[in-house]
Amino acid sequence: DWVAPKQDFAKIHTLDGPKNGFRKVIETIKDLDEWQTREWQAKEIKEMIDARYYEQEDRLSIQTIRNHLSTLEGWGYLTHRRGEGRGNPKLWQNVCLEAIGEFGHVEFESDSATETPA
Repeated sequence: DWVAPKQDFAKIHTLDGPKNGFRKVIETIKDLDEWQTREWQAKEIKEMIDARYYEQEDRLSIQTIRNHLSTLEGWGYLTHRRGEGRGNPKLWQNVCLEAIGEFGHVEFESDSATETPA
């Protein structure tokens, strides 16, 4: 009986996109004091990006920043918990953001080996 070989497919998520948003968020996080061990909120990242980029077209909306943080969490680089207080804001924390590639995130999806009928 013939068994098809298992194939791995790379899915590449680049950091380059509209306004280089992912790159801006990652660089801003890494500019925080003690970023590898402390918690932060999306609004803190937004304030830093707004201070760094004076032109409106270079800035990111709070929703875009939240989306990028959630995506980074989905890829395993960040985690969050709900804070206490007004609105129970998400408090983000590093898991392994230092491990993200210079150009982006790579996932491998496997195509399971299936037996071909004889």
